[in-house]
Amino acid sequence: DGVLDAISVVEMNESSTLTFDQQPLDWIFFNKVLDRQKVAVPKSHGNYNPSLYIIQRMIESLIVQTGV
Repeated sequence: DGVLDAISVVEMNESSTLTFDQQPLDWIFFNKVLDRQKVAVPKSHGNYNPSLYIIQRMIESLIVQTGV
């Protein structure tokens, strides 16, 4: 893609959700985050293990894609 700076966001509630995946870190993404906070509803205490599993899979996929 040619994107140097990208960010992913995992929301933690009763389950974990990959809300944004490798989005360019720009004003468009910033506005998406602002929009998301208007509709996101906090609940539960956050479940770390499923969130860490999602992140681990993302990192492993990036390693395979880039060969790092």
